[in-house]
Amino acid sequence: MAAVGVESMRPESAMEETCNVKIAAAKQGEGLKQYYLQHIHELQRQLRQKTNNLNRLEAQRNELNSRVRMLREELQLLQEPGSYVGEVVKVMGKNKVLVKVHPEGKYVVDIDKSIDITKITPSTRVALRNDSYVLHLVLPSKVDPLVNLMKVEKVPDSTYDMIGGLDQQIKEIKEVIELPIKHPELFESLGIAQPKGVLLYGPPGTGKTLLARAVAHHTDCTFIRVSGSELVQKYIGEGSRMVRELFVMARSHAPSIIFMDEIDSIGSARMESGSGNGDSEVQRTMLELLNQLDGFEASNKIKVLMATNRIDILDKALLRPGRIDRKIEFPNPNEDSRCDILKIHSRKMNLMRGIDLKKIAEKMNGASGAELKAVCTEAGMFALRERRVHVTQEDFEMAVAKVMKKDTEKNMSLRKLWKRPRGTKAEKDLTVEKAALKLRSDQKEGNLTVVRIASDVSENPCKKISSFKNPQSPSRRFSPSQNIYHLPARSRDSQNMALPNQQTVDYPSFKLVIVGDGGTGKTTFVKRHLTGEFEKKYEPTIGVEVHPLDFFTNCGKIRFYCWDTAGQEKFGGLRDGYYIHGQCAVIMFDVTARLTYKNVPTWHRDLCRVCENIPIVLCGNKVDVKNRQVKAKQVTFHRKKNLQYYEISAKSNYNFEKPFLYLARKLAGDPNLHFVESPALAPPEVHIDVAEQQKNEADLIAAAAQPLPDDDDDAFE
Repeated sequence: MAAVGVESMRPESAMEETCNVKIAAAKQGEGLKQYYLQHIHELQRQLRQKTNNLNRLEAQRNELNSRVRMLREELQLLQEPGSYVGEVVKVMGKNKVLVKVHPEGKYVVDIDKSIDITKITPSTRVALRNDSYVLHLVLPSKVDPLVNLMKVEKVPDSTYDMIGGLDQQIKEIKEVIELPIKHPELFESLGIAQPKGVLLYGPPGTGKTLLARAVAHHTDCTFIRVSGSELVQKYIGEGSRMVRELFVMARSHAPSIIFMDEIDSIGSARMESGSGNGDSEVQRTMLELLNQLDGFEASNKIKVLMATNRIDILDKALLRPGRIDRKIEFPNPNEDSRCDILKIHSRKMNLMRGIDLKKIAEKMNGASGAELKAVCTEAGMFALRERRVHVTQEDFEMAVAKVMKKDTEKNMSLRKLWKRPRGTKAEKDLTVEKAALKLRSDQKEGNLTVVRIASDVSENPCKKISSFKNPQSPSRRFSPSQNIYHLPARSRDSQNMALPNQQTVDYPSFKLVIVGDGGTGKTTFVKRHLTGEFEKKYEPTIGVEVHPLDFFTNCGKIRFYCWDTAGQEKFGGLRDGYYIHGQCAVIMFDVTARLTYKNVPTWHRDLCRVCENIPIVLCGNKVDVKNRQVKAKQVTFHRKKNLQYYEISAKSNYNFEKPFLYLARKLAGDPNLHFVESPALAPPEVHIDVAEQQKNEADLIAAAAQPLPDDDDDAFE
């Protein structure tokens, strides 16, 4: 039994061994498979790497081959004999041309068989062999890159419909520009020459450049735009060369239009030689322009447009017929034209119903087209400031006031303008400028209106409520003016203002600005000589007081409107509006207070910043006081700034008339002007110490002979 059991177990063990052998063989086959797969991937990677290296080497080979070919061609060109560069003057026959070679001269040369004779025209650049002078190559035109940039690649999108008020000018420019280019046969049938050049002249902003852009849009030809200042070059001959190349490019791109803006920069009248003004190069450029205008024919379809706003300074040789055949004037638009221009610029704006553009046009008498466009833009800006998406009539009126510089506040609202009887409660939003606008309208009706306002006058520009004329005119003559007077303030938080119903005075009047630190005697200086009384105590108020002060001279009566701060500088300084439209000024300091003199440069800087070049007098007040702290030798600011300096006494009227006499002479431009009648003054109450005053004058004379100190903080102590 045991033997039988052993025999039965042998086949089972044999089967297990067979399975184990098969499993081992399968594992061994799987390992070989993985090995070969990895080996295949490695070979593929190496193949890709080799392929990339091969492509790189082939690219390098091709690059080297191209460089070799280029060097061979360059070597071949260097080995070939050089050629002469010339310009074709005239075609003599089928195989003969007249060529100008600089600087040798002109030659009749043969044409190589490989050259097409139809491509050779006058002014063509060609190459001639140096041995046989045979024309063997046609060269491109040599044009300066700056000249190429003058060519307008993109046609402007301006059309005649975008131009208003220039119907007659558009008609004339169509006759001399569009008609010859589009229909030259009409001129040939009539036997007349085509116009060459057109001059557009008129004030700035009247549409000269805009019309030239519209011409370029409608004629469908090459438009070359150049400014006259671009032709003014540093080196001799450069400007003339650019003019020649400009016309060469125009001939190569015919039909073409050359638009020269600001032609007065090179076309001004010639002066005598040897003047030494450095305009000889500009004159050479103009002579080359005249030569080109005479040289090219009108049948070449080249038209020249010139624009200027100074036709009076142009040379007569440039304006003669044959060069400039038509002169078109562009005046400022009339009322109907202004209305048309406003309609054009406002057609895309979101306007409220009922806007009267004709009324706006009536207010802009003498305005140019550019100013009308600016009004439309400013009206939109006013609407944006109030966060609106539509434009109202009020926006247009405020825009007119801003662009035309009317005497109205630019950021005001006309709907808020109102008046109250005197003594009633003032409105906080009503300013002096708003009241001035209402007062002016009431003045035309013959009414005298008093408006009570609750606003600091110095927060708003006073130029909006005064119409002083600027005396700095070439004639230096006086001119009358209208003025607004301020009634005395009744309280600190209010100000009364009235505009009297008066006619324009027949004698000159000027705005005199008096500035200085508080307490220096400015108000006393004015009121003491207006009323003949001395105010020992003065209470400062918010506002500005204007006092007329009359003088009689050998040339007639004059009036100074003395603008006094009324103590406004004690409430935080003065605004720029106090100085605006000032025609003369007095800076006052106290000789008994060092700080008031140290602040003089600040007042002088503000005056010069706003009023620019006006006559200014520096006055040292209270010279009759014994305890003088600012000595005469220490007063040097007037010497640094070339100012007139006087020592005065507002209390005793000492040297009162000298500042006014100096200002009157400067404003009139007459150093011999003098007062013929002294103003009625109160007798002096305090006598000047003659010895002390003579000592001060001697100190001033001695100080004038000494060099000025350094401009530092210690200079005014």
